[in-house]
Amino acid sequence: METGHASHPFLGVQQLPLNPLIASRLGTKAKSGVVVVSVGEGTPAAAAGLQPRDIITEIDGVAVTDDSTFAKIINSHKPGDTIDLTVVRSDQTLHIKATLAERPAPTS
Repeated sequence: METGHASHPFLGVQQLPLNPLIASRLGTKAKSGVVVVSVGEGTPAAAAGLQPRDIITEIDGVAVTDDSTFAKIINSHKPGDTIDLTVVRSDQTLHIKATLAERPAPTS
């Protein structure tokens, strides 16, 4: 609010909650998390190297169980914060750091 407007953190992915059907299709053993559906061009997620089909299972060591948990954890930060993502890609577990940006204004 110091700048005269609310500032919201932004990662830049579209995601779906992981469920048994999606897990089976992806061939993963992960039981919970969110699946990255798309990564916005020029976003913090793209800069960090996130890819579609990645499964985000933790943020800063906190388990991501669904979309709601994902949003709560992201929104507990501010633009400029660096977060540590635990990501399952194929059969590998990766730790990816991403620096959140300010959410862009909606376009009409």
